[in-house]
Amino acid sequence: MQKVFIADGENRSCPSQNVVQLDANRSQNDGLALPTVTFFPKQDIALLLFSSGTTDLPKGVMLTHFNLTASIQILENHFLPTSLNRHWPQVVILPIFHAYGICTLLSCLVAGCPLTIMSRFSIDKFLSILRDQKIQHVFAVPYILKRITSDPRVRNYDISCLKAITSATSPLHEETYMKLRKLFPHVTAIKQAFGMTEVMGSHVNPVFPGSERKRSSIGMLLPCYEAKVVDISTGAELGCKKHGEICLKTPTACAGYYQNQEATSVLFDKEGWLHTGDIGYYDEEEFFYIVGRLKELIKVKGFQVSPTELEDIILKHPLVVDVAVIGIPDEINGELPFAYVVRKDASLTEEMLAYYFNPKVIRYKRIMPSNIRFVASIPKTKLGKPRRKALLETYISEQKSRIFLKSRI
Repeated sequence: MQKVFIADGENRSCPSQNVVQLDANRSQNDGLALPTVTFFPKQDIALLLFSSGTTDLPKGVMLTHFNLTASIQILENHFLPTSLNRHWPQVVILPIFHAYGICTLLSCLVAGCPLTIMSRFSIDKFLSILRDQKIQHVFAVPYILKRITSDPRVRNYDISCLKAITSATSPLHEETYMKLRKLFPHVTAIKQAFGMTEVMGSHVNPVFPGSERKRSSIGMLLPCYEAKVVDISTGAELGCKKHGEICLKTPTACAGYYQNQEATSVLFDKEGWLHTGDIGYYDEEEFFYIVGRLKELIKVKGFQVSPTELEDIILKHPLVVDVAVIGIPDEINGELPFAYVVRKDASLTEEMLAYYFNPKVIRYKRIMPSNIRFVASIPKTKLGKPRRKALLETYISEQKSRIFLKSRI
């Protein structure tokens, strides 16, 4: 360590040659005249985070000092009292360059929790931290939770201290939820959180009275947020239990995308509503639910199909380890669902999986055996989201190769 900066306090433990005192009252005497800085909280950028880029190239999200301050105040006054105990040690396993990682870090700092930050995730290191630090609440992502439930090393660690798990970034599948319940019977709450980089993290509180009986819900709106659900074709506002795009108004809404006015104009409409791109609905008690992403929707004969809905069903097959569903071009139907599947062993065939899946969905959502492809693994982002765009590019490339080979025969 080369330098230690101390603000508004006395140096009592560090060698004086390594210390820079930032007390405004002493700065002139120490020859460290601090410059006067003028900034505009609602315009000046505090953070430039990048969207995950699962359906497009990542975009720089401009978050202002005002956004950051509003987010901290909402966390402190409305989110933390119901979701985080200041006496519970915490571990940050998510990258700090992502909004979820930043929000987890800020939550711990605001609550005053003891905090351990992992530089790189590994199962053994993570379980050791849980055991040794007596971690009681974990903020994670479905990809990591799925790995934990399928790793036999978990049973070698006493982590009976764990009381709560919060999952975010993508839907927590029912199969993973049930495995977590079985593996950790001492955990009292497993919650599905939800948010986006463009609003500095979560816009709902997943830990809310009554939320345990509605575990598929992402929660209720936090104070200072307005939300509506609109028809994705007409923009008309929809009522209770009607599926559409979720739109938000909030003091945490970003200033737009860095050097990308075109994308910013799509993000915000003329009335100032931020269009999340998330397809969902709310129920009669104003609990919100997410069913998919607007850009990921598969359009079959004019009907819109959420790939996550199909993935949830396929994952319930006992011989399926992982799955990602994409929409592929089709001359007659517009698009058709196509499933990339990781299976436990070769006893599962395309016909068997189609026979299991198709009776569970309406006709236009069905997947034919020829549209099921078994693979060794599903390409994922660092946060565990399926890279659907990469899968579609792979499919199109394979189709072009087949056409070329046929032309040569």
